[in-house]
Amino acid sequence: MSEVVIELELGLPHWDPNDPEAVVYVDERRAAAALNPHPDDADRRAVVLVWSGCRWAAHGAPNDEGRRAHRLHSKGLNGILWLGTVRESSTVEGICAGRATSADSLKHYVLPLKETTLEVVAEDLRAVRLAGPTRQALVSVVVGS
Repeated sequence: MSEVVIELELGLPHWDPNDPEAVVYVDERRAAAALNPHPDDADRRAVVLVWSGCRWAAHGAPNDEGRRAHRLHSKGLNGILWLGTVRESSTVEGICAGRATSADSLKHYVLPLKETTLEVVAEDLRAVRLAGPTRQALVSVVVGS
C-alpha cells in the first residue's frame, strides 16, 4: 500500500490557512473545525467543517513550522494548503481490519492549520458558514448537532 495525500476539491469555501483563531473539536463520534474566512472572501462568516460518521480523529503537533516531521509530509502533505485526503490510507485499513466497516465508506482527511494538524477518518464532510467568532461558530455546531 502506498499512501498519498491529495488536495481535496469539494467546492468548499476557502479559509485563512494562517488563522491563529482556528478551533477544533473532536469527540468519539464527530469532529469539527471552525476557521476564519480567507481574507479575499467577501463572506465574513466563519467556515465550519463538520465531519460525521467519525471512526477516528486526532489533532495536535506538528504545527506549521514542524509539519515536515509529520509521517504524511513526504507523501503529499507538504503540498496541501487547504484540506487533503489520504488515498490508500493505512489508518483506514487499520480501522476496518476485522470489522464489517468497508474501507470504501470512509475517507481519511488531513487539515493542516497554523497551530495544529487535524486528521479525521469519517464517512462524510460538510461545510457551513456561521456568523461570529470561530469559537462561537464551533459551539453552535457542536451543541446544535
